[in-house]
Amino acid sequence: MYAIGIYLLMSCGTNKILDQVTLNHMPIAQLNTVVSEPDKPTVVFLHAPWCTYCRNMEHTTFKNAQVVQKLNSNFNFIGFDGESKEDVFYNGKIYKYIPNSTRSGTHELASYLGTDSDQLLYPTLVLMEPDGDIVERYSTFLSSSDLLTILEIVSNL
Repeated sequence: MYAIGIYLLMSCGTNKILDQVTLNHMPIAQLNTVVSEPDKPTVVFLHAPWCTYCRNMEHTTFKNAQVVQKLNSNFNFIGFDGESKEDVFYNGKIYKYIPNSTRSGTHELASYLGTDSDQLLYPTLVLMEPDGDIVERYSTFLSSSDLLTILEIVSNL
């Protein structure tokens, strides 16, 4: 009995720690809603299922407790698969998946948000002002320290 009590106590404590480092993210369908709220800038993480750098960011950068705390407190965070086939209504327009071939394609909204110098790369982090204007795009892997520096600069604008 005593061992079960200790196990339950340790399990509750572990869950509490995990809850503290869970990144709150919204689906892309809420982009219209979050950019119409003037209280927080928005960070959109554009990724693709085949992208190794994207997965690395998901497993390192976005698991860092300081990054998670900063994003959860000061930003709206949206992760978006740039190859998603779901239609998304944003800024008065419906954005769709556009096939490139029989097995791949790109979502129009990913292209709209992430294209810089006529090219969409993964991963891309898009920083948006509360009104929806794009402040900056970062089309590269960002470490925790890199992202924290960027978020600090954006927070002070």
